[in-house]
Amino acid sequence: IGGLPDQSIADALTRLPGVAAQRIGGEASQINLRGLPGNFIQTTLDGRVQPSTSGSNYIQFDDYPSELIHQVAVYKSSQANIIEGGVGGTIAMQTANPLDNTEKQTFSLDARGSYNSRANDVYGANPRAFRISAAYQGKFLGDTLGIGLGFAQLYQPHVAEQYVNQAYSTTPVMLDGKPTYINTGVQINQDGGAERRNGYLGTVVWKPDDHFKLTGNAFFSKFNNESFQRGLRAQLFTNGGAVITNPVIAPNGALVGGTASSIPGG
Repeated sequence: IGGLPDQSIADALTRLPGVAAQRIGGEASQINLRGLPGNFIQTTLDGRVQPSTSGSNYIQFDDYPSELIHQVAVYKSSQANIIEGGVGGTIAMQTANPLDNTEKQTFSLDARGSYNSRANDVYGANPRAFRISAAYQGKFLGDTLGIGLGFAQLYQPHVAEQYVNQAYSTTPVMLDGKPTYINTGVQINQDGGAERRNGYLGTVVWKPDDHFKLTGNAFFSKFNNESFQRGLRAQLFTNGGAVITNPVIAPNGALVGGTASSIPGG
């Protein structure tokens, strides 16, 4: 998983057959398994059932940074060694065990950045995004005690511009001597915002012999999503609510351009 450029564990899961992601706010979040939505999927992390923060039963997998997850197993049928409860299947996430590391101590640091030139067209939008992560694993006391620490941060602004052409009238009017169908109005929107996610991981494993292993771990993730929307709306082009000059009329009679002016005193 760590070698893939995925934003979250949800993106990594979509690389498996029979697994699809439903995007929320442009980010892969809910996982569908074998055509069933996330409400029918059991999700665990290190063997513990995960609570839902979505307001429903499905798990928002974009809360889990891919940098902090070591392995994910997708079970499409029930097995005796996994927790029962997933009608559509079970997704079992696993963090790294420091004692399985081949080296005594390892430290890794990863940083990535991106730049969106279109963000300059939206007032207040940030064109720069970044991802940073750091992880440490160490073995002590004759390889019987393992300690693992991890941190991952994502900052990702998003921008969009949208032009909405509202419904056309069903009765044509004469413009420039041609029967023309006029739309009721137009709307121009600019959307923007930013997503920030901080993930933390800590693991302690003690295995003095082959018959006993004690593991303690903690995983914390905080996800903030801020967004804004601005726009202009012009309406009442039909029924004499506006004066249309310099019209651009498509071959099918639809008005696709021109100058719309309000009626003085209207």
